[in-house]
Parts: sequence; C-alpha cells; structure tokens
Amino acid sequence: MKLYAIGVGPGAPDLITLRAAEILKRVPVVFSPLSAMGTTSRALEVVRGLIDPSRQQIVELMFPMQKEQDELEGEWEDAATEIVDQLRRHGEGAFITIGDVSLYSTFIYVQRILEVQHPDLIVEMVPGIPSFSAMTALMGMPYGSRSCPPRSGPSGSPPCCVSSRR
Repeated sequence: MKLYAIGVGPGAPDLITLRAAEILKRVPVVFSPLSAMGTTSRALEVVRGLIDPSRQQIVELMFPMQKEQDELEGEWEDAATEIVDQLRRHGEGAFITIGDVSLYSTFIYVQRILEVQHPDLIVEMVPGIPSFSAMTALMGMPYGSRSCPPRSGPSGSPPCCVSSRR
C-alpha cells in the first residue's frame, strides 16, 4: 500500500506542481480533509479539474477546527482507519492539503498515527508551494537574500525584505 501526501499549493490550480498533478491524475482514490460536514474543501477545489470521477473516488475526511484534544484525536484515528481501509481496496491513494504537506498541514496529524499503527504503509510526501512563497511572488519581491535572510519562529514580524517595501 502506498499513500501520497500532496501539498496542492496556496489555492490556485495553476500553482500545483507537475509531480502532484501527475500523481493526482493516476491514483484511484483521493482523500480530502474537511473542517466541518457540509463545508467544501479548498484543497479539493484546487485539484478538482485533475480528477476523473468516472474512475477515481473522492473520500472526504473530517478534521474539525477545534481545541478539544480528545475529540481531535478521535477524528484523526477515524481518518487514519478510513485511509487504510481504502488503500487496502485500491493499493494507492493521495491525501491532499493546501500549501506544503510538511508545513502546518492537516496530514501531519494522521501521519503520526499511520506510522505507528501501519509501519508497512509507504508514505511519499510531495511538496507544494507554501503561501508565503506565493505572497512574495505576487508582491514581486524576494522572501530572503544574503543581506536579508528569512526568519523562522514566532517573531511576529515579516522578513525585512517584505517589510521594507511599501
């Protein structure tokens, strides 16, 4: 069984990577996170044009935006179980998430569970364009340079290259 964890970029279909698009056109099942029932997935909206509903299944998984850790962990467990059940049927699938899959991604929560409960599962992470890269590109400015390196951590202020241009 193989699961592709795919970052679909900052929300525009033309900013998805070629690798992500190729995988999404091929896999038999696509897992899409929802923050609440009855809502739509922004990640799914981005990739909908790549998916052929006549041969591919979309499975929506609940990832509620709440702080009650016990309830969240229960939802993550349910999502992991559904992913594994579908992968047993289909062999491979793709979990989509906005931005980059390794940066504050919905996938991170089920990844931990899958690693522990299903160590035989192959997971391939496919990076996506993070929103801060898209933002600086739209602004026509660098995110970092030798004289103004990118900052990490909760500094609360934007990089000097971004903040110095008005």
